[in-house]
Amino acid sequence: MRSIVLIVAQPSQVQEGLKLLLATDANIAIMEAHDLASAVITIQAQKPALVLLDGDLPGQPLALITSLRTDYPDLPIVVLTDDPECKRQADALGAVASLIKGYPAHKLLEIIQSILFNSAGNTQKE
Repeated sequence: MRSIVLIVAQPSQVQEGLKLLLATDANIAIMEAHDLASAVITIQAQKPALVLLDGDLPGQPLALITSLRTDYPDLPIVVLTDDPECKRQADALGAVASLIKGYPAHKLLEIIQSILFNSAGNTQKE
């Protein structure tokens, strides 16, 4: 059974790169949401194992972390951003990892795989 990872990002090179990276792991099923509202709907319906959030989305993407902590306190959230202040805020709000964009892809995949492995008993599988 594959772990569902939800990528919350606008269509972009970053989003496409994340999809290609995650597709290299046969144990990961990829879902996408292009805005915060559709992310919440997808999370409620699909209960992903991990959320990969673009911290540079329009609006207030970090508000998603606060919202999810109430209803899904064990859902791991990884934030990618260009902004060091956003990274700091994501950490303070409870993201399991926050990384500056451009982080080496193979290391990002290792982090995601480690989080999925360590939370395997608490997550939805496809």
